Amino acid sequence: MGEDINIISLTKKELRDAILKNTYWDSDVIHMPFSKSKANWILRNERIDDHDICAIIGTENKTVISFIFLVPDIISTKTGTEKIFWSRRWWISKKYKDSILPTYTMSVAMNAVNNKAVVKFLGKDIEEYYRKQPFTEFAYRTRYYIIFNLDSNIVLTKINVLKNIKGIVKTLDNTSLTLISFLNGLKAKKKTKHLTYEYVSDVDELLWQFIAPFCKKDLIPKSKEYISWQIDNNQYTNALIRNKYPKKCLISSVYDRVYNSSYIIKKENTIIGFTSFLIRGNEVMVRYFICEDDYLELCANAIIENIVKLKATNIQTENEKLGRYIENQFIHLHNDKRKLYALAHNDMNIDFEHAIINDRDGNFA
Repeated sequence: MGEDINIISLTKKELRDAILKNTYWDSDVIHMPFSKSKANWILRNERIDDHDICAIIGTENKTVISFIFLVPDIISTKTGTEKIFWSRRWWISKKYKDSILPTYTMSVAMNAVNNKAVVKFLGKDIEEYYRKQPFTEFAYRTRYYIIFNLDSNIVLTKINVLKNIKGIVKTLDNTSLTLISFLNGLKAKKKTKHLTYEYVSDVDELLWQFIAPFCKKDLIPKSKEYISWQIDNNQYTNALIRNKYPKKCLISSVYDRVYNSSYIIKKENTIIGFTSFLIRGNEVMVRYFICEDDYLELCANAIIENIVKLKATNIQTENEKLGRYIENQFIHLHNDKRKLYALAHNDMNIDFEHAIINDRDGNFA
């Protein structure tokens, strides 16, 4: 690697200094590791200490060329709890894709966190790397990616000849979403007419009393402060005219529409469920879907009613019961089901055989 390349392990304390100095947000910066709103949100994590690592950043002449996003957290182990670091993003500049920089950057990251790394989402392009490393696969699950429209972007990518009639394809895309949303919304409202929704921005004591029993056996211990931090909308930057915002953000926290929608579901003034999902553009990513099985049908219809109102084109969830219900009960044009697994370094004291990862664990999009 060249002499001008510099790779640093960014601690919480150093991130705070970087915000004050505007280090990664100057006007000449093209790739921001994260938006300033996301950076300030990282500092508010109650589980990060001043000297904990939150990112590995490689630069060349002040240009970011490599980046690994790390989120400090607490995990339940066979003997209690211990500090871990979620590896949430691993990005390398195209210029260095085929060099030693990707593996060197990850090596720096593993050393910086003493191998206490957990990976929840694994892109197909980096699976091969981890297979050669001392990591254990665990927490097998299915991700449901349910699409409610024609999705012209996918169609045009896969069928090149249709690019000649791009306008027609996009019209069919919009028409399919309008029709399917109308029919799904009609069906959902029949089930939800006796429900009320209380939209919230944080978790108070009353809501926590409802949520807590569902999270008692979570791999990642929860608290009302932790969940409030997770769903905090101050971590996002809404850039209404995105193409006028010149910077590229390596963590997708800058969008024309990006925020968490969190709400309590009530029946006859009694809490029966809690849902929180990220809406990013037209996509919905479920983070919390909490209810007893007896109320799953009502709460699933509630989420459909909400996403129809948002004109969302798809929903992603790793909640098997929710995914199956939506797949079987509502009109959609495609369901991209993918088997997922998490990875943790062999040095960690995790009960790999019985550990379960939920939507709400390690979900820091």
